[in-house]
Amino acid sequence: MKLTDEQRPIAEEDHHSIAIALPGSGKTFTIVAYISTVIQKQPDAKVLAISFTRKAASELRERIEQVVPRNSHVDVMTFDGLFRNQLMKMNGRKSLNMVNDGARDNLIMQAMRELEYKGGFDDAMAKVDHFASKHAIKQSEVQRNKPGYDLFCKYEELRRSRKVWDFAAIARTVVKAQETGAVPLLDYDRIIIDEYQDASDLQYFWIKPYAASHTIVMTCGDDDQAIYGWRGAKAYQNFMSFKEDFAPHTHVLNTCFRCKPAILNVARILIEHNDDRVAKNMRSVHAEGGMVQLHGAITPDDEATMIVNHVSKDPENWAILARRNIDLQTVQATLEAYGIDFITKDPKSIFDSPAADILMKLARTILKGSRYDIPDILAFIGLTEAEISHERSAGGLKSNVKLSNYSPPGGVADTVAEHLFVAVRDLAVNPNDQDVFTILAKLLHSNRKLSKKETTGIEILLGIMQRLDIGQPSDSLKWFVKKVNNRSETSDEGESKEGVELLTLHSSKGLQWRKVWILGLNDGVCPSDKSTDTAEEARLLYVGMTRAMDQLHMSYVHQKSDKVQAISPFLVQAMPEQVTISREKLDKVLNSDN
Repeated sequence: MKLTDEQRPIAEEDHHSIAIALPGSGKTFTIVAYISTVIQKQPDAKVLAISFTRKAASELRERIEQVVPRNSHVDVMTFDGLFRNQLMKMNGRKSLNMVNDGARDNLIMQAMRELEYKGGFDDAMAKVDHFASKHAIKQSEVQRNKPGYDLFCKYEELRRSRKVWDFAAIARTVVKAQETGAVPLLDYDRIIIDEYQDASDLQYFWIKPYAASHTIVMTCGDDDQAIYGWRGAKAYQNFMSFKEDFAPHTHVLNTCFRCKPAILNVARILIEHNDDRVAKNMRSVHAEGGMVQLHGAITPDDEATMIVNHVSKDPENWAILARRNIDLQTVQATLEAYGIDFITKDPKSIFDSPAADILMKLARTILKGSRYDIPDILAFIGLTEAEISHERSAGGLKSNVKLSNYSPPGGVADTVAEHLFVAVRDLAVNPNDQDVFTILAKLLHSNRKLSKKETTGIEILLGIMQRLDIGQPSDSLKWFVKKVNNRSETSDEGESKEGVELLTLHSSKGLQWRKVWILGLNDGVCPSDKSTDTAEEARLLYVGMTRAMDQLHMSYVHQKSDKVQAISPFLVQAMPEQVTISREKLDKVLNSDN
């Protein structure tokens, strides 16, 4: 494969540069060609390529290794991995105590309880993520969102008290240390930032001193595919800041090798309604072709049946996408009923949930007889940080108290904490108690009313452990601890299975299929009524649409719910004629039923 006239100037660039790339325009191929050209001209050049996921970094590394000599100094890392390495080197440590997703969620929920935060968990997590990604937090922003800022501060207080790190805290520490000189600049001649639209405020402040030094920086990405604003990504602003600060050469890869013209045209019409974007003269490498169809359904069940009937006629190379995980559940059940193989990476594994984290800590406490996890367990069941501190000074967490011979004051357990210590002590002595799973459930429900999601998660996980046919209850506890601790190694299980792929729009980024069906395109769903950024919601749908190579099907429901009935305004913008025809068809069906 040869470089196109659009790609060649990027591959031969010798200055700070921006490469804006359409979906399917050969961005990765061009990045690899750029690195290869650098090494050919300067064999001893030190090159760093940064991506945002381990999978993307691994794929980029493999492609680079195919074209550059083995002794070349080319490193490929994620921002998270890079920052972690820098922090460990600064602190002279070989590892960091990282908080897993479930434990982090539990800390956020504890902060919510301590502050009596009025919003829901998703809102709380968004607030924590927002402030966590900031290089500097302005007082005006604190005043505009005082409850959210207080929540972030409480979460940080709890995180530090547990002596654990999350990636945002690592990034803040490294960037601040880099500014003071405690973390020296890395010795690289070239730095390439892939998917630059996903970079946060902190990551840009990490990049700036390199671009201001002898290092040549290339930023690559597509502002139209910026879909992570909720976690601090700066999208269009990233490119504009880099352009204003360092006067880079700007290149645009306008040609899409993936989407047939009919698909690219509808996606282009949608995204051009957004303001604050880099203008692109989008074109498909294909002269003609592509299918775009809009489908209307009466109910979600009708929509699922319609999708499965269509897919079953030709099930090869299909993806079914939705804005929310919940909208894929009915389709998944219908596919199962029809006996059609499918692959689903969503919803997020229950083994990554807060319920799994706390159950794992309970199991680990019982098996090891250690008090290390007990503060987190007490926090989950509703004790405040002050009550937990009391246990450290005058209760079961005192340094001179051993769990194996713990005895509550007065001989009889009276408080929630004392009941927990007694129960855990007894189970540690006899982890094969046949009532162990019932006892665990009672412990977690002992002091506060759990949410429906928490209760369901605990019931499912305890049920799994109880039904395991691997020996004694202690064997089930050991299996569960290992399962939760090894999630980072086992989360890709089953990806080799073949079948129709079910994913959220977010999860589809970076992938492609011959045929794509996007369902649930109703106002309130896409765009989501939980989002305040309509432009980002449009970009999310644009990402889903541009995953399709040959066929793009989109559907909506006439009666989604009492709250959601209108068709998505994005469909009205992108394909008004098809919307009119679809509505007329639905009206005829509804009138005939009446």
